[in-house]
Amino acid sequence: MDSSTYMTAIFSVKNKNDISVPIKTFWAIYVILNAILMIYLGGLEVLKFSAIVLAFPFMIIILIMSYGLLKESCRITGEHHEESEEVQTIQKIADK
Repeated sequence: MDSSTYMTAIFSVKNKNDISVPIKTFWAIYVILNAILMIYLGGLEVLKFSAIVLAFPFMIIILIMSYGLLKESCRITGEHHEESEEVQTIQKIADK
């Protein structure tokens, strides 16, 4: 709960380095009241559905970030592979 209220508070203030306790408290109460309201209105199924719907955009962002990580790691691995070939070529020249 603390991490979700902290991140919500970060997105709601201009100064990201100084987040006050009242702002985090407000967001904690807001999240708790939303969960209680959803359970009261529709039961646990509504809460599950809303969690899935709200998590969907984050899933897309995580997939894009994973693709970028994979692409960058392939690029770095390729660079190291090329460097090792260059080192082998220099060693062959040095051995002659």
